[in-house]
Amino acid sequence: MSQEEGYQFLVLISIAGYIGATLLLAGIDVYTRVFSKASINPGDVALFIVLGLPLAVWFAFRFAQVSRSNHRYNSRGKSPGA
Repeated sequence: MSQEEGYQFLVLISIAGYIGATLLLAGIDVYTRVFSKASINPGDVALFIVLGLPLAVWFAFRFAQVSRSNHRYNSRGKSPGA
């Protein structure tokens, strides 16, 4: 499997778009906060927690799938008498 295929296997295009949008929104928020000298609102923190929660769930779910697949692949070649 090439590196690009591996990346597409781990991160679907829709998830990659969601990550990009979340990072773009965070970047715009940080940029405006730095140049306007505004403090961080609790609402902003809550927004980014809400945006980050689906990503955390996706990566936890995908990690479980990949680790289960690796376990199956590694135990496939073992013979019972060895």
